[in-house]
Amino acid sequence: MALSSKITELYITNNTWVYTFKVKDVALDIGQVNYGSPYDEAIDGSLRSNIRGYRMSIDLPINKIYDSVVEKAGTPSATFITFLDDMLAHMQSNDFIRISLKLPDYYNFIPDMTSYRVAYTNQIARASGSLKFIGQGIITTIDSALQAPSV
Repeated sequence: MALSSKITELYITNNTWVYTFKVKDVALDIGQVNYGSPYDEAIDGSLRSNIRGYRMSIDLPINKIYDSVVEKAGTPSATFITFLDDMLAHMQSNDFIRISLKLPDYYNFIPDMTSYRVAYTNQIARASGSLKFIGQGIITTIDSALQAPSV
């Protein structure tokens, strides 16, 4: 089970550049990380928790990023393509980027997966893809800004 909260603004930086994405309906997931299984049975028969902490993940669908407003600090004509170029150049020499959902709190993320596929229906091509980021470290507490609102 994972907590999920909706993202409307996303800040991605490497301390040289900062990209701001105004997105619609993208989710940040916070999943539980355990030592082995979530629970073990103790000698007395009681269940004990094996919780180790929490790890964040963000899955950014490319079609939602294409439709989003992209701003790069100091560059008026930033696009998703310039973001990919900057991120790929950064990843050749570093292992993580910093992502913030609410300034000034940044978290370290590692690009986990990039996917792109084209599906054909009645000879009409529909492209889809995503960028997936996984939190670099395990967090032990969940900040109130990251918690999903109660329903």
